[in-house]
Amino acid sequence: MFTFVRMQFLRKVIRFLGRFLKYSLICVFILLIAFFIAIQTSTFQTYLGKQASSWLSKELNTTISIDQVDIDFFNSVVLKGVYVEDLKKDTLLYGAELICKISDFSYSEYKLDLEEIQLNNMDANLIKYKGDSTYNYQFIADYFVPADTIKDTTSSEFKISYGGLKLNNVDFAFIDENDTSTSKGINFAKLKFTGVSGAFSDFMMNKDTIDIKIDNFTAREQSGFYLEKLNTIAHISPLDIKLDSLYLKTNKTLLKGRYYMHTNSWESYNDYINMVYMDADLKDSCYVSAADIAWFVPELYGNNNKITISGKVRGTVNSLKGKNLYLAYGKNTAFKGDFNIEGLPDIENTYIHFDIKTLTASRSDLMTIQVPPFEKNKYLEIPSNIGKLGIIKFKGKIDGLINDIAAYGTLNTSIGTVITDIGISNLSDSKKTLAYHGRIKTHNLHLGTLLENQDIGVVSMNVKLSGKGVTLD
Repeated sequence: MFTFVRMQFLRKVIRFLGRFLKYSLICVFILLIAFFIAIQTSTFQTYLGKQASSWLSKELNTTISIDQVDIDFFNSVVLKGVYVEDLKKDTLLYGAELICKISDFSYSEYKLDLEEIQLNNMDANLIKYKGDSTYNYQFIADYFVPADTIKDTTSSEFKISYGGLKLNNVDFAFIDENDTSTSKGINFAKLKFTGVSGAFSDFMMNKDTIDIKIDNFTAREQSGFYLEKLNTIAHISPLDIKLDSLYLKTNKTLLKGRYYMHTNSWESYNDYINMVYMDADLKDSCYVSAADIAWFVPELYGNNNKITISGKVRGTVNSLKGKNLYLAYGKNTAFKGDFNIEGLPDIENTYIHFDIKTLTASRSDLMTIQVPPFEKNKYLEIPSNIGKLGIIKFKGKIDGLINDIAAYGTLNTSIGTVITDIGISNLSDSKKTLAYHGRIKTHNLHLGTLLENQDIGVVSMNVKLSGKGVTLD
């Protein structure tokens, strides 16, 4: 009897424990489902994000906030209203929207592959304050990667790979307050870009060197320089910027091909004329405006001349060489050949050497070439008699300064042909009389037309000469 009672009691206990375990598991399952649903809601995710940003604010001794968080697990993370202050309580980063698209995540393999990061309507300010030796973001970099960290070789590193980056209407400042230099063009110590948009892919970074593919990049700098579109495969470091597969367009310039800039450091760009070695291989239909070059070479400020260009160009602005070059200016002026120019932008003291396959020019075009000081709208002055030559065509070599030049070759004009081995002085100085010396050979040259003297007719000659002026007065 006692045994039967004990068995009955035991069955009740087992039945109770079974029901308790059953409903407990159901409750746990319901709670897990509820938690899983909760953590997928923006409200709960935003709450966690605010807690995390509050904790990180205390850790970094600054202010970090996030207005809204949306997480689609293993697919994407969206942060809205991101705000980060620097240690001076100024805005380091503010953004309407930051989107991270995830292509692969494995905790066991310590791997995170980011397919794309997208920044929309953001504002970033990287500043080296006066008296500081580092930029205002350095305290964050030091927190996550301390300089004195001892690497733990016993555990695996979490590997993060980056796919693409898209920018949409981003404002960006890169300022060094310790550099007080000023410039009429772009001041590389006080860069401020607005409306930055574009797509970046194939990103690789090794110390201070970046390799990246850029598509549809556009930006406006505070100086006034406006980059309408940039497509290129870029290599960027303190020693060089290499732009391959280049397509660069502003409202006044179009470059296609390859363009490299070699320097000693970033500071070299503050002395672009002397310190930046350029290496360009430009395709057909490119054109360059001096007004755009002036953003980087302020000495050209006020010069609005534009040329069509293709071929290879190497050197610094003050020591430039061209190979297999085609240049066109105005309506009638064009050049094919090689050149070497030493001394720009001081055009009056610039030495030029042209190995000319073909050259055409007209007085009307040449008189639209601006000369320093460019801001005063001064133009190259050519004697009116030169206009009687019409559109001239020349093949040969030209050497010397703009006001003391030597020409060797064949000159075809509308009034006859001249084979020259001659030096010409005072070509662009209206205050001095044109002077010349050397040997010329003419064929059916209407010399009287050039000298405005009807008593002189057609002349064919081979003479050595020395003289001044282009009239008989």
